[in-house]
Amino acid sequence: MTNSAKSILYFSLYLMPTGIFILLWPQIFSVVMDINETTIHFIRLMGIVSFILGFYYLRAALENNVGFFRTCIFGRLIFLAGSILVYSVFEAPAIFVLFGAVDGIGAIITYRYMKQDSLVDDDGGSETLAKYD
Repeated sequence: MTNSAKSILYFSLYLMPTGIFILLWPQIFSVVMDINETTIHFIRLMGIVSFILGFYYLRAALENNVGFFRTCIFGRLIFLAGSILVYSVFEAPAIFVLFGAVDGIGAIITYRYMKQDSLVDDDGGSETLAKYD
């Protein structure tokens, strides 16, 4: 397994338990996130989404799906930007930024490992990946 795949695998091992926790104990999550408990069903739904995303990450890591690795870097950076936006513009609790930071740091780690694994060239573009097909 490449280092890139391992970084994706480890992120899946963060997402899936987080999703299960949110699904089973949304009241605790709502207190930690300072979210109104009247949205408890929505919070549970977000737990399911988190678990499913974690499963996607797990499968992509196990299959060394380089296209997914590239795509998730952008998605995770967008999530970081979105969490900062929600915090700063819509006055969400600061912990929202922490959740975004986990994604942002993970995206940077994955990108660096992709360079180390020769899955991107020096200018950040994608190399031919015939050896991984």
